Amino acid sequence: MRPCRKLLILAALLLRASMGGGMGEASAAKNNEAQKTSVQDPLEHVSMMAQEAYNRWIQTRNRDDMAVAIKHQEEALKLSPSSWQFHYTLANMYYSIAKEKVAEKYARQAAKLQTGNLQEKLLGRILVQRGKIQEGIPHLQRALELREDDAEGWYKLGGAFFEVGDFVMASKCFHTAGALSNVSLWWLSAAHTMAKLKNPKCFSMYVAAITSDPRNLDAWKDFSYTLSSFHRPKDAEWASRKTLEIEESGDNYFSLGNSLLSQKRYAEARKIYMEGTRMDPQNSGMLHNLGFSSHLSGEPFIAINASLETCKIYLKDGEKGDLTSHTRRQGAMYVTGLANALRRAQEIDLSVAVLRSLRQPKPGAVPLPSVERHVNDKQVINDNIRVDDAELKSSVHKVQKRLKRIRQNLSKQGNDSSFSSQYTGEINVTMDPPPGKRALVPRAVIIYLIGKKIEHYLDLLDSIHSLKINFLDENPYPIILFHEGLNQTQMEAVLKHYDDIRFHRLDKEFLFPPEHVNFSKVPKIIGGHANVGYRHMCRFYSGAMFNYPLLEPYEWFWRLDSDSFILGRIREDPFKVMRSGRYIYGYMGIGREDEYLTIGLWNASQEYMKQKKIVPEETALDRYLEEGKYERTFKHVQEGIGHLPFFRSDKYQSFYSHLDGYLVLRSTALSHARGRKGGFYYYRWGDAPIRLLGVTMHADEGMIRRFHEIPYSHKVYVILP
Repeated sequence: MRPCRKLLILAALLLRASMGGGMGEASAAKNNEAQKTSVQDPLEHVSMMAQEAYNRWIQTRNRDDMAVAIKHQEEALKLSPSSWQFHYTLANMYYSIAKEKVAEKYARQAAKLQTGNLQEKLLGRILVQRGKIQEGIPHLQRALELREDDAEGWYKLGGAFFEVGDFVMASKCFHTAGALSNVSLWWLSAAHTMAKLKNPKCFSMYVAAITSDPRNLDAWKDFSYTLSSFHRPKDAEWASRKTLEIEESGDNYFSLGNSLLSQKRYAEARKIYMEGTRMDPQNSGMLHNLGFSSHLSGEPFIAINASLETCKIYLKDGEKGDLTSHTRRQGAMYVTGLANALRRAQEIDLSVAVLRSLRQPKPGAVPLPSVERHVNDKQVINDNIRVDDAELKSSVHKVQKRLKRIRQNLSKQGNDSSFSSQYTGEINVTMDPPPGKRALVPRAVIIYLIGKKIEHYLDLLDSIHSLKINFLDENPYPIILFHEGLNQTQMEAVLKHYDDIRFHRLDKEFLFPPEHVNFSKVPKIIGGHANVGYRHMCRFYSGAMFNYPLLEPYEWFWRLDSDSFILGRIREDPFKVMRSGRYIYGYMGIGREDEYLTIGLWNASQEYMKQKKIVPEETALDRYLEEGKYERTFKHVQEGIGHLPFFRSDKYQSFYSHLDGYLVLRSTALSHARGRKGGFYYYRWGDAPIRLLGVTMHADEGMIRRFHEIPYSHKVYVILP
């Protein structure tokens, strides 16, 4: 509560005392001093009237009562215009009803009449509330100089520093407030601010907050979220269960489900999400995660239903105009969730129909609305990703009509269907290829690298089978599958779909980890997904792979991810296209890398070009320059096709080696990385932007080709000719 009831009494009492006596003394003396009585009685009367009206407002929050209180307090001020107490009380009253401009006027006068902790603190709070934070902070600091043990003052000063982004000072102020008063909210503020600084001391602050008030729901929720962000899923689960003990709600079930999902306890997560959706059936994020956990726990029909409901909510909100910018961005993820669930259930035509709502425009097509971004006539996939609501609505209707049949089909497939390929039928997307086998390009190979997660393996089965029936049946190229630990059963399952596969396990020894990187200083996770193993992969694909002994016999490579899916017949062998056109690099599309993942990359590239006397404007890189500066966030989408001799050449390998040993000097939040070599590890430099830079600075544009005619999808990137 902003105003303090006692201040009204204080204002009257302090004023009376300063005039020579308290109210009792004034009452006893009124028969003796007539002139003094005539002044004091009106002052006492209006002060008490103001107090009574204010007391009523405390109970009713009726603005009419506050108006009466202000009226009488202003009358009191007229009787004693030099009273800082009355100015202070009026400032408090106006502040309590959100009339900060008037409140500021009275607060300034109170502070001018007499400097004190109360006056300075109130003026500082009002200025902060009005957005004059830099002006308000000195007043809050002055208030604390006058009274260092003012816990509320420390808390308010912490809030001001938090507003201007000075989290270090804010956390210190919040911590001092908590230590002085042991208020749960103030400990929570200290914990939350320290968590933003990635300071592990935040956990002791959370413990202090929940010890002070064991039923502080906000503290438990924030504690759980922070534990998750520090990659402590078991502890986050514990905190999430505590929130459910305090309040059973959809959001709290969602939080617990996410903790279980991060521990790969998919069946348990599914059950928790189902409980949550019963309480909050319109929570699209929870429905999406229900679909994902159901897919990974062998419940494909639940996965389809949940993903379908997610898309329906998205469309409904769009029709009502309720889509936020965040929800609009999430739309592509919801679409791919439904498409993936249908793919796993062998409903390939429906899966492709759903993905059509994410179809990318062809090069040279009429530009989409003005939000679309181009780089020198090259469409950037990330900026073009949007859901075609009409297309999605049509496909959702088709799925809805076929749900009964889907359920019947799934019941016939048996319990093991979620662990086998779901591509079993013909795909009516493009023309069938001519009959008969085709002549192959010699020394060409397709490359996969798969991680340890079960979803990687499940996706791989579908990816290889989609590639087989749409390309490999007529063009039986070999596949090399690098992996981190597929077991014998899994490898046998993969070979059932295509038998010309060579498995090769990769670990740290094979990935050639550089000696100049101190892995004890490398962040464990970057961007919520990129662990150290992921960054090994990025480095491997950027340069080490091309000289890998296993690839020595080959001249051409086509790199695919486990979640890359060919959606229809490939009508022309891309290896033949590359060879006949004398291309050195082919790609599916251009995407955008997050800027924090490219820290130092452009500086390193500039230094290399300077050393090698490369003028970027005279190379294919010129198409990616804007006023002579590289837009660091652009990359070619992962599925690249390349000519190995180029990537093994001194030109490309010298660029890769330069990056691998480059000294990163930029100061960032990762202060331990300042002055260290190894951008692949400290910042998760991706292989796609590095290939883009390495190719374009050493090649002409005519040596690079975009394969916009191959129907495929990778996450939310969809190309359907």
